[in-house]
Amino acid sequence: MKYTLEVGGECRAIDRAGIKKLVGDMMIEGKGAVYPGHPWFGSPSFDIKYDPAEAKKLLAEAGYSATKKPKIKIAISTSGSGQMYPLIMNEAIQQQWKEVGIEAEFQVMDWNALLTFMRLGAKAPEAKDFNAINVSWNTMDPHNAFMRFVDSQQVPPKGSNWGYINDPVFDALAKEARSTADPKELDKVLAKINTKMVDDAVFVWVVHDVWPNAISGRVKGYVHPKSWYVDFSPVTVG
Repeated sequence: MKYTLEVGGECRAIDRAGIKKLVGDMMIEGKGAVYPGHPWFGSPSFDIKYDPAEAKKLLAEAGYSATKKPKIKIAISTSGSGQMYPLIMNEAIQQQWKEVGIEAEFQVMDWNALLTFMRLGAKAPEAKDFNAINVSWNTMDPHNAFMRFVDSQQVPPKGSNWGYINDPVFDALAKEARSTADPKELDKVLAKINTKMVDDAVFVWVVHDVWPNAISGRVKGYVHPKSWYVDFSPVTVG
């Protein structure tokens, strides 16, 4: 419960609209593993939004105060894999957290070094001084969007469950998703996973990258993806 309150406070303390302005509106404010309106979004009761007063309240309920501040160390990257402007964005978050009483320290790594660090897991000796990692990932399929982060079978070295999340409800939903063939029924199961992820505050979500492109007018048939993978089969150049 304390963890949920603390991370909930961290979620509430981030001005995502301000960060959106910082990156030229090239993002969607993060409210879950997928964006609102997505078939997998579900119906979380915890609305992720900027509310510093509520952030302070949640942190106080978790046992923190002006004389007892949460101190966290986070591994971040310099660039890579949809990170946009990670140093500037992380510094903005760091300042916003400081305003509500959260002290965050960053360890900057090369993107590939960060991925290696993530695959080691939070229980690795190398991670003993860290509380979190800041990474980006695609949501093009159920495994990449959800399972590899919340299924207890996906802990390192097998998967990317860095924090060793081990919840029987997540495990049951992951198992159900893998055995559900009907797309509409699968959407319902995945929506339950995202709903629980948000309500349990398992992550601090910040942005969804919209992957802007500058393309010549001679290019025809290009469909802008909602992930980082492009289908070039219908593309022609006139």
